[in-house]
Amino acid sequence: MDDFETIREVLRKTYNILDARVTKLNGYLDKNFWVKDDKTSKQYILRIICQKRFTKITKRMDALINHLHSHGFKVPTLLRTNDGRARITEKFANNSEGFVERQIQVSDFISGRSVFESDLNPSDLVEIANDVGMLGGLVNKCISEKFSINSLIENTDDEDSKFIWFTENFYDMKIYLPLVRDAQLQKIISQFFELFKTKVPSQLKHLRYGLVHGDFSDMNIILTDESSDEETRLRSSVKDKYGIIDFEHCHHSPVVFDLTVCMAYMMTKAASANADPMLVGGNVLDGFRQNFPLNKAEKDILFCGVMARLVSSFLMSLHSLELQPENKGYVTGQSSQCPQLIRMLWMRGEHPVTNSWLPGDNPHMT
Repeated sequence: MDDFETIREVLRKTYNILDARVTKLNGYLDKNFWVKDDKTSKQYILRIICQKRFTKITKRMDALINHLHSHGFKVPTLLRTNDGRARITEKFANNSEGFVERQIQVSDFISGRSVFESDLNPSDLVEIANDVGMLGGLVNKCISEKFSINSLIENTDDEDSKFIWFTENFYDMKIYLPLVRDAQLQKIISQFFELFKTKVPSQLKHLRYGLVHGDFSDMNIILTDESSDEETRLRSSVKDKYGIIDFEHCHHSPVVFDLTVCMAYMMTKAASANADPMLVGGNVLDGFRQNFPLNKAEKDILFCGVMARLVSSFLMSLHSLELQPENKGYVTGQSSQCPQLIRMLWMRGEHPVTNSWLPGDNPHMT
């Protein structure tokens, strides 16, 4: 029985979805499928979970999604099984192991297109960048009201806290540095690793910690039907215009790193849309600060946070291409713009970049 047959059987027996259309979607670590119930016309996302760390974070992830949903954010709530379970375990055929057990979850489908997938002109992207920043600030403000803003790292599972994608663990990415073939780019990245090592660990104690989305990127922010035209966008709130998906990286972290992840990926979107990456990154920051003001230490670490995510995205795409060369289009979708942005930011320098994002109030202004 292949994946599609297993999925249709699970939908029939476990979710009472008797006549379903199933289409495979792109996925980085897990397997994702779009499902439409032809009887009710409702749409869902079914996920076959392959990440080992996933089972350790479901409690906090579900609590986070439920809290945001209760406050009016468009997030994917889980569809319960016929007997009330949030997730089930199913066996899937595996060429090397015979059968493997995987968890399955089904959640609401948020109709629309991700910012990453949307064909945006430069002026629209600049406007949307401010909205996305405002959304990120609202999300983190809402989370902080439920989950203590001072929930430090010791509240996180030790193994989970070492996940290499988390910005605070960026230095662990250095093992992939030899994959960079361009000698000049490798030198820049190597120098940045040393800046990060020198500056960031000593600053962590001055940053505010909280439960964060963890991958607040253009791929995970959905332009919903409420944002389909300019007139509707102007009338609607950011909660109405945008959805948020993929909470699998949620963890306790410096809140500012949720912002810098978003800035980095919106800058890659700007580069691909012929918009000004510095302007787009600055607009994300401005929008975020309207709802979640930053302290001095958080402002001081913006450059390192953005650079860390650009470098991480680039290095991990090189590593993933070695493992999944057939998945090149998806793996390099965001990272293809990273090298030029890494060069640009590094050549401009930490202080000038921060000054341009925070004119008049940043810690490097002279």
